Amino acid sequence: MIDLNQKESAYQKIKGMIVHGDLQMGQNVSDKLLSTKLKLGLTPIRDALNLLKSEDLVISYPKKGTFVFELSSKLFFDIFESRRIFETYGLKTSNKLNHNLLVIREEEILDKMSVSIKEKDFLSYARLDSEFHESFILGTENDVLIKLYRNLEPKIATIRNTINLNLSEFNTNESFKMHKKIIKFIKNENIDKSIELLDHHIFVWYDKVFKLTSNMKLDLKAFKNRLSTYRV
Repeated sequence: MIDLNQKESAYQKIKGMIVHGDLQMGQNVSDKLLSTKLKLGLTPIRDALNLLKSEDLVISYPKKGTFVFELSSKLFFDIFESRRIFETYGLKTSNKLNHNLLVIREEEILDKMSVSIKEKDFLSYARLDSEFHESFILGTENDVLIKLYRNLEPKIATIRNTINLNLSEFNTNESFKMHKKIIKFIKNENIDKSIELLDHHIFVWYDKVFKLTSNMKLDLKAFKNRLSTYRV
């Protein structure tokens, strides 16, 4: 009988290794090596890998093995477009359903972000950054949308952590200022402006990623062509 606690433990640990870059994008994943490293049996490791396959975080190829997902130009841009669609819709809908709750929730996150910046705890800030954006989705009360977004978030975090985009004082301060502006316009019930700023904020994030991808195996020309079709 499978120990569900071991399966969940294996799943969370391997997922964490992917998100934090211990297992890098495109890297071969050996169930035997993971079993030894995590001190867990092969069965929970394989069950965890199957679950991660269903989330497209790892991919298996016949006669080749299992690998962490690899960042392609298409996947990169697909994530960019998906975030824009999900989050701008989420902001508009969650504000319409419960304006006050949205403001309270986001201001609580902003307060925690401020503490993280003061303490130079950039890993904590990165986690709070994810919570800030996810709050727009949670406020829609749409279970299907929430599930789709949460399936996307680990890939976003993996990309971010791979290039260390948020893990610096300059980037956290810049990001924090933008978050505050977005909430300011929500509080003032200028939703069109807050959506415009959120859209721009997402674009700036991916534009920075694009400029830092020289060490990644991306078809930069193809990505640039797709990016050129987008206008803030």
